[in-house]
This record gives sequence, C-alpha cells and structure tokens, in this order.
Amino acid sequence: MRTVASRCWSSLLLILLALCASGAHAASLRLERLDRQSAQPEEVLAGAYDQEFRKVDGTSIVIPRPAPQWWRVVLGDLPTDRALPQLVLSPPNQKRLEVWQPGEQTPSSRSAFGPESDLLHSARALVVPLNAGLKPGDVVYLRITSPNLIASELSVQPMATVHADDVYYARFRASVLVALFVVALMSFGYFAALREHGYAYLGITLLAQLANLVIEGGEVRVFPALAEFAMDRRTNIVINTAAVLTGIRFLMFFLQLQIQQPRVAKLLNVCSALLGGLLLVSVVHVTTFSAYFGNTVMLVAFGGIAVAICRGLRRRQLDAMYLLIAWAPVMVVLVAMVGGYQDWWRCRGGL
Repeated sequence: MRTVASRCWSSLLLILLALCASGAHAASLRLERLDRQSAQPEEVLAGAYDQEFRKVDGTSIVIPRPAPQWWRVVLGDLPTDRALPQLVLSPPNQKRLEVWQPGEQTPSSRSAFGPESDLLHSARALVVPLNAGLKPGDVVYLRITSPNLIASELSVQPMATVHADDVYYARFRASVLVALFVVALMSFGYFAALREHGYAYLGITLLAQLANLVIEGGEVRVFPALAEFAMDRRTNIVINTAAVLTGIRFLMFFLQLQIQQPRVAKLLNVCSALLGGLLLVSVVHVTTFSAYFGNTVMLVAFGGIAVAICRGLRRRQLDAMYLLIAWAPVMVVLVAMVGGYQDWWRCRGGL
C-alpha cells in the first residue's frame, strides 16, 4: 500500500469541495451490496444472486476487503434526457469502477489514473455517462475495487452539474497550488536572508506537498512520460517520506526542541534517522512494508510533537500556541486518514 500523506491532503481538498458543492441536482437512487466474493459478471448480470443483494443506508461506498465488491444501483428519479445524467463516484480514493448498464455485457471502466482514466473530467470523481432511455426502477450493476476503507459517495447528476463541479475543483486547486508555491518561495527567501535551516526544511516540505498534489490531483495525466514517472510507487514514497522528514525538522526548529525539550528532540531525531533510511532505500526498491513503516514512524513523530506542544503550552510559549492552531487540526485528520488507509479502522469519506 502506498504512503498516504499526499492522499490525505488530496482527500481533504476533495472532501471540502464535496461539502461546498450543491447536491440539489443529484438524482435519487437505492444502493445494495452483494457480499459473495466469488460472483462472476455473467452470473450477476443474469440475476443469479439478486436475492443476496442487501440494501445499505445512504449512498456511501465502502469496500471492506481488497477483493472486488459487487453493488446494485436501483435508479430513482432521473434528470431529463437533455440533462445527460452521469453516474458519479467521488472522491475516487484509489478505487477502480466498473459499470454494467441494462443490456450491456461489457462494462465501462474508470480509475483516476492509468489507461482507464477519463481526461474529459478532473480526478475529483469517476464519471460514467448513463445510457439514454433509462427510467426509474432500472438497475445498474457496479463492481468496485479499493485498497482501503475510505468511503466515496455515489450519485447521479446532470452533465452540467458535473462540469460545473469540475470547473470549481480546477479553480480551487489552482489557488491552493499557487499559494503553496508562493509560501515555499518565501520560505527559501527567509533561509537565504537569515541562514536558518528551518526555513529551508519548510520550503522543501511545501514543494514536496505541491508535487504530491499535482500528482494526486491529476494535473500530470496530460503528460504521459511525466505521469508514468510520477505514478511509480518509488516516486510516491520518496516524495512523501521527504515531506514528512523535512516537516519534522521544521517543527523541531520552530519549537526550538533541541534547547527547550531535548528528550522529545531525541525521539524526533530517531524518527528522522529512520525516515532518512527509508528514503534512501526507497530510491532503489519499495515493498508493501515501506508505506506501513513510514506511516508508523510518522504517527510516532506526531505523538512526540503533540507532547512538545502540550509542554510548550504549559510554559506559555507563543510558538506552541501558533503551532497548535495551525497544525493540530491537520495532524488529527492525517492520523485518522492514515489509520483508514492502513485498515487500522474504518474512516468515513465525509471526515
């Protein structure tokens, strides 16, 4: 499983967009799940397991295991034919979507990246156009594969709504990416002027997160050569490890832990050394254990930083107060989502 720092940032942006987007034009539907793991497409489409589908509350898609999961969508009121209704799964969260519409034997397949990605839409959602002539009560079968327990929302929306959300997503992401780049440049400017390495660490952290957002947000999909390099597991883990490592070093500098809290500084130095070793090894080779190891070290480091912030607050350090306000909410969400990606607990997409 891949390191998840960039996916957490991307998911936070997608969740915010989902909360801001209007759901007034989403059509109703009923969602049912088939728990049988060995079901084959020809059997499911022939109705062999219709009695085994169980209704689920709401429209959240959560895959409890790595194996593909079958779902049945019973359509409700649809937008008019001229509105071109679309089946939308958002956010993708690494899922692969296969859709069988009535009368079809070959599915429409979608994923955020790779040969099944749809460049007509942003990477904020997997979108499949519904055939003309569908009516309330018609059934659409889905087979979804997911490497994690993060939920996605399923809906049916008019094409105009999908495009409007894509445009909003693009504008929002552009503002975030530009802001990150500007702050990174400012950090390097402070480093050049003050010769304080902490600002260089902050600049590298922001540039690494910028690279991850560009990769995860789909901007690199239009450049095949760059996309192939960017989606390599080694690239993902190296960039994420570098971001976490330099982030830890910046926070140590910001809180002056070497002087104020030497014991916590020792713990974070150990975490930094472990992440540095993982970074060097990952340049050559990565395994499924690489992400688990990196995420575990990151959580330990976050624990040390949390202790440092609490001690700083007791000492009435303004730096600790600033760090609590700026970083604590992000760290809490990151911890929750890391646990979800590592299957330590179930994490809702609407977190």
